[in-house]
Amino acid sequence: MYKLQFIRLYAAGLLFLTCLCASFPAHAVTARQWTDAHARKDGKGLYENLMYSQEGMIVPGFETSAQKYKENFLFTAAIKNDDGSFVIGGGMPARLLSFTSGKFTKISIQAKSWKDEIPVNGRVISVMTRLVESGHIIAGMTGGGDILMKKDALWFERLCLLPSESTWDLAVSEDGYVYAATGPVGQIFRIDPKTGIFEQWAQTTDSHIRFIRSTPSGRIFFGGGESGNLYELKGKDRIDVVYHFMEESISDMKSFSKGRIVAANKMRQPREKTRVSLYKKYFKQFSSLKSNFGVDSELASIRNPFDTYFANLSHGTLYFIGDDFRIETILSLTDEYIIDITDDKDNNIFVATGPRGRIYMIENPLSDFRKIWIAHDLDYRNVMAIIKEEGHPVGFLASGNRAVLFERALTPSSNGIFKTKVFSPGKPSKWGRLYHEGLKLSVFSRHGNTPVPDDTWMSWTKREEGLESELSKSLWRFIQLKFEIPGDGRFESFKYYYVEKNQGPVVKEIRVEKQAVKGKGPQRKITWQMLDPNDDKLLCSLWIKAKEMTEWIRLYHDMELEQNEMILYTSDFPDGRYQIKIMVSDKKSNYLNPMSGAAASSVFTIDNSRPFFKDVKYDSNKQKFSGKVSDTLSVIADLSFSMDGGEHIRFAPFDGIPDEKDELFILPVPEDMEAGVHTISFRAKDESENPASHVMQFSYSPDFKSDLPAASRKK
Repeated sequence: MYKLQFIRLYAAGLLFLTCLCASFPAHAVTARQWTDAHARKDGKGLYENLMYSQEGMIVPGFETSAQKYKENFLFTAAIKNDDGSFVIGGGMPARLLSFTSGKFTKISIQAKSWKDEIPVNGRVISVMTRLVESGHIIAGMTGGGDILMKKDALWFERLCLLPSESTWDLAVSEDGYVYAATGPVGQIFRIDPKTGIFEQWAQTTDSHIRFIRSTPSGRIFFGGGESGNLYELKGKDRIDVVYHFMEESISDMKSFSKGRIVAANKMRQPREKTRVSLYKKYFKQFSSLKSNFGVDSELASIRNPFDTYFANLSHGTLYFIGDDFRIETILSLTDEYIIDITDDKDNNIFVATGPRGRIYMIENPLSDFRKIWIAHDLDYRNVMAIIKEEGHPVGFLASGNRAVLFERALTPSSNGIFKTKVFSPGKPSKWGRLYHEGLKLSVFSRHGNTPVPDDTWMSWTKREEGLESELSKSLWRFIQLKFEIPGDGRFESFKYYYVEKNQGPVVKEIRVEKQAVKGKGPQRKITWQMLDPNDDKLLCSLWIKAKEMTEWIRLYHDMELEQNEMILYTSDFPDGRYQIKIMVSDKKSNYLNPMSGAAASSVFTIDNSRPFFKDVKYDSNKQKFSGKVSDTLSVIADLSFSMDGGEHIRFAPFDGIPDEKDELFILPVPEDMEAGVHTISFRAKDESENPASHVMQFSYSPDFKSDLPAASRKK
């Protein structure tokens, strides 16, 4: 009775284990994670009305709308009017536009009258500023010395013509004068906007002066040339070097707190040596011109000067230089350069960059707890300018394959959406629980088996914190997440668990190298490649069998090897033809559902037997040796002889090619042989490096000549 109960219990237990193993899915045991860190590394995803920090936090930002102008054009400067319209400058050719009610309208650029139009080909409107007293807009251009003043909505008139090739920036001082930063000989001009009368106010040994700023306290700073100098304009022909940046060019400066925010870019090719010679060349050219002469005809204009300038920039850095001359790094970019900076009423700093078209916003820039946000990602190459009105950024100019005006909303967005890029683990996977950190988030997921979401994908499914989705019962190759973030919400991180479908390991490229005689005797090195799609740790077994046999003999079992190679000592095996089989298993990582893979090598020979010589003799009449060398398994690979203990000299068999197990040979006596008794030693090797030798004596008389052609021989 007890025996019967035991049998029943044993049978029930066996059935339970069988069902358990049969129902357990064939997945890899190791749980993997897809996280927000991976999502940021894979790509930025899609951000709608959001901004995100370098630490990965995402919050609602400011909505932008793109107003596209035309391809192969460049927007560089803009001002927003009180009526909501924009005045925009760019090129090439130089052009001024009015943008209102979603429409761009061309503004006329005149010299003195409606009939006298300024040449604009090869030029770019590079800068615009507004006069404080009159509210008039002043503009300058590269490729020409024209300074323009806005007369009405659709008309700009030449105010004056500077003796320079390019005007890069303009600043209005407290006393109402306009200061122009020019190139290529580093001049500062002071212009009376009421009369158009100008005079050179300062001369540097820099080439192009890229920016000039007037501070609320009445001080004027400028710089941007290849020297890396930040200058202060003290008066006519009086300039001081405030700070020097080694191998950096200053792109912009902003007064801030008790000091200045300075944007500088590393130069890919510092031009300190070439700068002086370039300056002298241009200075001679310009000094020979008449007073008040522009560059309409005698000086060739630069083709797209901004591209030339940006191409030499990298590694943008934002510094704070205090009035006490302390310096602090606020922002450092590794693969972006800084083009423009501004601030807002909340003392946030905005930074426009290239070549990734981003706007950074820095909160509390002088604090150790500053926060750096990517406020806008515009998907254009360069953000050329930040348009500011009443203390806040209201738009951006971007360039890439076309010129674009981005209008920025004045109030933060009430909600935003963050969609990750489509993620693939690389193989079908089962997805588990999704965890996320943040505030007031609505989280959705969708799965599919195509790289781009289509009708075959599952629809968006709302996910609750830490709960497993019904979709986890299936295997999916691709996944995407969506986070809806309200105005008072934020996203911080997510973590999604998954296990890959277990896929068997693969063995390939088994190589059995040529037999060699080393240390412990004759041996063959065996190498192979193996891989596991799940990156599991693999155990390796090695098997061998003779070609004519059906059963494999296991030599090594479940070894964990650091290198995929082993040494086979062939002296342990009888001569014959063999194969090696490599078997690998992932059972160390998948106990319940291990998978294995195997592959066999091509047939190779184990031959530890020496070749042997037969019928070796010397024919004194024909003065030649003849014979035969043979091997049971291997081809004869090498023949040589040595005369009277001398150096062994290789020679070919009778048919000229050592490619058979039996080789005949005929060898004439060397021509310089002296009469007498001599000793000759023959040596042979088979393909398995097994040697054989034969030694004999013979009597030689030079009176006999061979009637056969000499056998080929070589060292």
